[in-house]
Amino acid sequence: MSANDNDLARELAIYQRALQREKQARLDAEQLLENSTRQLYQQNQTLQQQQAAMLQNEKLATIGMLSAGIAHEINNPLAVVLSNLNALTDYTEQLLTLLEQVQQWQQQGTLNASAAERFTQLDSQADFAFLAEDAPDMMEDMREGLIRVQDIVSNLKTFSRTRPGERQQVDINQCIQTSLRLVNNTIKDHCSVVTDLPPLPEVAVNNSELSQVFMNLIINAAHATEDQHGQIQLRTRQQADCLVIEVEDNGCGIPENLCKDIFNPFFTTKPPGKGTGMGLSVAHSIISNHGGTLTVNSTPGLGSCFTICLPLDMKQPLSVTEHPIKP
Repeated sequence: MSANDNDLARELAIYQRALQREKQARLDAEQLLENSTRQLYQQNQTLQQQQAAMLQNEKLATIGMLSAGIAHEINNPLAVVLSNLNALTDYTEQLLTLLEQVQQWQQQGTLNASAAERFTQLDSQADFAFLAEDAPDMMEDMREGLIRVQDIVSNLKTFSRTRPGERQQVDINQCIQTSLRLVNNTIKDHCSVVTDLPPLPEVAVNNSELSQVFMNLIINAAHATEDQHGQIQLRTRQQADCLVIEVEDNGCGIPENLCKDIFNPFFTTKPPGKGTGMGLSVAHSIISNHGGTLTVNSTPGLGSCFTICLPLDMKQPLSVTEHPIKP
């Protein structure tokens, strides 16, 4: 073998070794990428599970906060129904007594003096004219009371039944009104609510999650006005390609240096035991997942206004800079 052949053989061996190292390096890189991708996927799944658990925990905390008020809202109409049923039971007994007497008169074929006296006695005891007037009113009161209970249960089902991530066409104004009915008994004693909800196009959202956002914002606004009989304003409107929802109060307001932190998890300006510190963080996360924005404008001593902007087309997320909210 000549010297040139030896040199060529050495170069070929070097090339083959380099090729083998490059191939092994590529395989190692592909394996590393696959491992990293798998790890990122697992971490993402874990984060999604934790977020779902956080949303569920915050929902349970909200329901717990509202439970006393909801129980009161249900108890009042049920008390009316129970009271009216007791009265109607007495009325029924009196009518059955009268019916028994009428059947005896029919068997006798005549209304003798004794029977007439007995009828007068029954009428004096039962006041059939009053019974005939009062019974329909009592039935109507019971019907209205049970409809109230039905509405409360329906609102709770709407709030709790939607699965995470499930979206459907929703009337935002109706969602706000449902949320307001659920929190009404909790806030009605120390603030009034003014609504301005003109007709809006429906938008594909998770109804339960948005109800949670609205309830959190309304309850927070009510807490901000506890030291006075404040006012909460709920406003909606369409602005270009988005829906704007505003929750404004005339309460204590938030210092400027704290506004940047209020959407952080576990941050709260409330006294210990008054809140979880997760309400606004969860609300911000829900709105972001819907491609929208949640911002706050607050002045200490004058109140706060939280503004939600939701895109009509959820495939085109909004940004605060691209979609400034006009007053």
